[in-house]
Amino acid sequence: MQANGWYIAAAFDNSREIILFDPVSRDKSTMVVNGVAVRENSRQNVRTHGGATYHAWLWVYGNDGAIYWIDPTWTDNSGQVVWGVVRNGEEVQMRPRQDLCIAPVSSNDASYEAANRGDARKNRGEWDQAIAEYTAAIREDPNNVAAYYNRGNAFYNKGDLDTAIADYTQAIRLDPNFAIMYYNRGNTYYNKKDYNRAIADYTQVIRLDPNNASAYINRGNAYYNKGDYNRAIVDYEAALRIDPNDANARRNLDLARQSWGY
Repeated sequence: MQANGWYIAAAFDNSREIILFDPVSRDKSTMVVNGVAVRENSRQNVRTHGGATYHAWLWVYGNDGAIYWIDPTWTDNSGQVVWGVVRNGEEVQMRPRQDLCIAPVSSNDASYEAANRGDARKNRGEWDQAIAEYTAAIREDPNNVAAYYNRGNAFYNKGDLDTAIADYTQAIRLDPNFAIMYYNRGNTYYNKKDYNRAIADYTQVIRLDPNNASAYINRGNAYYNKGDYNRAIVDYEAALRIDPNDANARRNLDLARQSWGY
């Protein structure tokens, strides 16, 4: 193993064995892990990671002999990317690093713990309980961006779109540099048929994340629903330049061209 080299790591079939893979060009791959072409490099036994089926991490061997890892798939939209270290086969999870988060993590322990409880409730679809925990997190730390953002997600899933927008807006006020917040607020405006505000938010997403094909598609949809087929076509074409295999962009582009008359 090469020190300071990044690897894809995966666990299969509830095994405690972690397999490390080198990312390779697709024509040389022996398998695909989470859409990434890889070739097996080595195997590691990790005592505390049983039960992780078809999961994947990014790992790096440090010069000190330790294995450091980040887990971008640990949660979806929780605002927290977990990282940690493995020494002598023992895995230790760490507090999320700010530079690996989609929203800043509170340094207030009580707020952070309440937000974590909210994440657990949200992941089980217990929206009211999640909202209560995020509210407690905000009470402990009124500047907890992730708590506002995730409470907004919970309100959105309950169908309370106006309150979701209020929470997304507060999260954006506290830190305006995270594309996912504009994206979710844009989706909420879109569901309210407030297409102008949705377009403004998707435009912010594209400014912060120019390769976000979904933002182009959704902005195209908003333009389409406003009857602005030309701009919709431009956005769908932009999405296809980013991801030529996106079926939604291709289908919507065809519809917009038909509506535009060519």
